[in-house]
Amino acid sequence: MPAVASIAHEIPDPTADDDHIRDRILLAVNKTNWRPIGFEVTVRNGIVHLHGIITTDEARQATIVAAENTAGVKKVRDHPWFVDTWSGFYAESPEDIKAAS
Repeated sequence: MPAVASIAHEIPDPTADDDHIRDRILLAVNKTNWRPIGFEVTVRNGIVHLHGIITTDEARQATIVAAENTAGVKKVRDHPWFVDTWSGFYAESPEDIKAAS
Protein backbone atom coordinates (compact mmCIF):
# COMPACT_ATOMS: atom_id res chain seq x y z
CA MET A 1 0.00 0.00 0.00
CA PRO A 2 2.79 2.56 0.69
CA ALA A 3 4.07 1.97 -2.85
CA VAL A 4 0.69 2.98 -4.27
CA ALA A 5 0.65 6.12 -2.12
CA SER A 6 4.12 7.13 -3.30
CA ILE A 7 3.12 6.66 -6.94
CA ALA A 8 0.04 8.81 -6.40
CA HIS A 9 2.24 11.73 -5.31
CA GLU A 10 4.24 11.46 -8.54
CA ILE A 11 1.19 11.73 -10.81
CA PRO A 12 0.67 15.39 -11.76
CA ASP A 13 -2.68 17.06 -11.17
CA PRO A 14 -4.25 17.35 -14.65
CA THR A 15 -6.05 20.53 -13.60
CA ALA A 16 -2.87 22.25 -12.38
CA ASP A 17 -2.22 24.10 -15.63
CA ASP A 18 -1.61 27.85 -15.53
CA ASP A 19 -5.25 28.84 -16.14
CA HIS A 20 -6.54 26.53 -13.40
CA ILE A 21 -3.86 27.74 -10.98
CA ARG A 22 -4.81 31.37 -11.67
CA ASP A 23 -8.52 30.67 -11.24
CA ARG A 24 -7.96 28.82 -7.94
CA ILE A 25 -5.83 31.62 -6.49
CA LEU A 26 -8.31 34.30 -7.55
CA LEU A 27 -11.19 32.33 -6.06
CA ALA A 28 -9.37 31.74 -2.77
CA VAL A 29 -8.16 35.31 -2.29
CA ASN A 30 -11.17 37.21 -3.65
CA LYS A 31 -13.53 35.64 -1.11
CA THR A 32 -11.54 37.13 1.80
CA ASN A 33 -11.86 40.51 3.46
CA TRP A 34 -8.08 41.13 3.27
CA ARG A 35 -7.71 40.72 -0.51
CA PRO A 36 -5.52 43.24 -2.31
CA ILE A 37 -7.28 46.10 -4.08
CA GLY A 38 -7.31 45.52 -7.82
CA PHE A 39 -5.98 42.00 -7.25
CA GLU A 40 -4.52 40.36 -10.35
CA VAL A 41 -2.71 37.07 -10.85
CA THR A 42 -0.63 35.94 -13.79
CA VAL A 43 0.78 32.43 -14.10
CA ARG A 44 3.32 31.05 -16.52
CA ASN A 45 4.74 27.55 -16.23
CA GLY A 46 3.56 27.34 -12.62
CA ILE A 47 5.26 30.59 -11.61
CA VAL A 48 2.73 32.96 -10.06
CA HIS A 49 2.94 36.76 -10.13
CA LEU A 50 0.69 38.58 -7.66
CA HIS A 51 -0.33 42.22 -8.31
CA GLY A 52 -2.53 44.77 -6.58
CA ILE A 53 -2.50 47.17 -3.67
CA ILE A 54 -2.22 46.01 -0.08
CA THR A 55 -2.79 48.01 3.09
CA THR A 56 -1.15 45.66 5.62
CA ASP A 57 1.84 43.35 5.65
CA GLU A 58 -0.48 40.62 6.93
CA ALA A 59 -2.50 40.89 3.71
CA ARG A 60 0.72 40.52 1.71
CA GLN A 61 1.74 37.42 3.62
CA ALA A 62 -1.74 35.87 3.49
CA THR A 63 -1.91 36.39 -0.28
CA ILE A 64 1.49 34.75 -0.75
CA VAL A 65 0.51 31.78 1.44
CA ALA A 66 -2.77 31.33 -0.44
CA ALA A 67 -0.86 31.19 -3.72
CA GLU A 68 1.86 28.89 -2.37
CA ASN A 69 -0.78 26.44 -1.14
CA THR A 70 -2.39 26.12 -4.57
CA ALA A 71 -1.73 22.86 -6.43
CA GLY A 72 0.73 23.21 -9.29
CA VAL A 73 2.44 26.38 -8.05
CA LYS A 74 6.22 26.19 -8.40
CA LYS A 75 7.14 29.70 -7.25
CA VAL A 76 5.36 32.88 -6.14
CA ARG A 77 6.57 36.35 -7.13
CA ASP A 78 5.22 39.16 -4.96
CA HIS A 79 4.47 42.49 -6.69
CA PRO A 80 1.64 44.24 -4.74
CA TRP A 81 2.29 47.84 -3.74
CA PHE A 82 1.79 48.86 -0.11
CA VAL A 83 -0.40 51.93 0.50
CA ASP A 84 -0.96 53.43 3.95
CA THR A 85 -4.59 54.54 3.89
CA TRP A 86 -4.03 57.20 6.56
CA SER A 87 -0.97 59.03 5.20
CA GLY A 88 -1.11 58.07 1.54
CA PHE A 89 2.45 56.74 1.74
CA TYR A 90 3.10 54.02 -0.82
CA ALA A 91 5.96 51.64 -1.60
CA GLU A 92 6.77 48.94 -4.10
CA SER A 93 6.91 45.36 -2.94
CA PRO A 94 10.17 44.36 -1.19
CA GLU A 95 10.78 41.84 -3.99
CA ASP A 96 10.52 44.54 -6.69
CA ILE A 97 12.76 46.93 -4.73
CA LYS A 98 15.38 44.19 -4.35
CA ALA A 99 15.19 43.30 -8.05
CA ALA A 100 15.70 46.95 -9.06
CA SER A 101 18.90 47.36 -7.07
